Amino acid sequence: MNFTHLSFWAFIIVCLIIYWLKQKKSWQNTILLFSGLVFYASFNISYLFLFLITIVFDFWISTKFISPNANKKALLFLSLSVNIGIWLFFKYSSSFFSLFLNLKTTTGSPFSGSDSSLLMPIGLSFFTLKKIAYIIDISRGQIIPTTNFFEYACFVAFFPQIIAGSIALKILSPSYNPDENGKGIFSLMPGH
Repeated sequence: MNFTHLSFWAFIIVCLIIYWLKQKKSWQNTILLFSGLVFYASFNISYLFLFLITIVFDFWISTKFISPNANKKALLFLSLSVNIGIWLFFKYSSSFFSLFLNLKTTTGSPFSGSDSSLLMPIGLSFFTLKKIAYIIDISRGQIIPTTNFFEYACFVAFFPQIIAGSIALKILSPSYNPDENGKGIFSLMPGH
């Protein structure tokens, strides 16, 4: 579902209508989470399982910080290792696999015709950094982790932000001033 196509805008309108029809926050969170998962699955359904597992994993890590005798450094290290490890795998595995295939081709391996491409999941860098920032803020004591799984899952899977990238970071920045939107547009256009 490409955000420049009509199907994306129809999806947004349907999600907003359903969201506003349900006035209860728990229903609204469920709608947001479900729509985020549908949006994510529309690009490649096989990565939906990975997305859900990482959400559950980081929620579990974040709730462990609440314990008074939690080893915060170990929890932070575990979260960083898993999140960065997944990102590195998808970012560089195709390159390493291609290198391996090229090496095998020169030695006469039967794998010379294999396809080594592995698509990186949409928004992987963005939601990985978002989850890492959340865990780091918790480990520093800057925020208290939520104990509501749906709130956390909505925070990560909020689909308009998955593709927004630096735009969301500018708008959600504490220094954002809505009175300076004109300056902001010119700042965002070149990618600052």
